[in-house]
Amino acid sequence: MKTFNPESIRIIRLSHGLTQEAFAGKLGDTTQKQHISNWENGVNIPDTKSLLLIVNAFNVPYEIFFTEDMHHSNK
Repeated sequence: MKTFNPESIRIIRLSHGLTQEAFAGKLGDTTQKQHISNWENGVNIPDTKSLLLIVNAFNVPYEIFFTEDMHHSNK
């Protein structure tokens, strides 16, 4: 089972040298600094539309946002 990795947002943002506010600005008028903070801290999970905005704005693969959840794997 794959789960959202909130660290992925922070990694992308910091690798581009952006503040949360600047990162939000790259994603359009409907994304705010608070959204980025909540995503990075695992408070909320971005919807598919938001993830696709990040994929297109920063040229990263969609899969970067997810990790394999080992707690649910069959042993």
